[in-house]
Amino acid sequence: MSEQPDPQSPSPGQGAGSADEASGQTRTTRRASARKRKSTLPADAPEVVSPCISICQMDQATGVCKGCYRTLEEIATWGRLDNQQRWDIVQSLRDRRRSLYPD
Repeated sequence: MSEQPDPQSPSPGQGAGSADEASGQTRTTRRASARKRKSTLPADAPEVVSPCISICQMDQATGVCKGCYRTLEEIATWGRLDNQQRWDIVQSLRDRRRSLYPD
C-alpha cells in the first residue's frame, strides 16, 4: 500500500521547503527590495525637477507635504542636493504616498 501525500503538507517548491521562504523572501518582499535599490543616473541626465505641485500643506500626522509627499528636510535641502540625491527622493515618493495614504 503506497502512502498518500498529506494534503496539509506543502508540495515541492512551496511552503517551508521553497528557496524563497528559506531565504526569508517572498515575491512581495523581493519586489519591495527591488524598488528600494537606488538607480544611478547617467552623468548627462537632465536636471531632476522639484516634485512640488504648489499644494504646500504639511500633514502633521505624517510629517510630509500633502502635495508632493516630501518631508520638510527634503524640501528645505532640495536646492543643495545633487541630481542623484534628488532622483533618489523622487523615486521614493510613490511608495511613500502609497504607504501613508492607501487608496
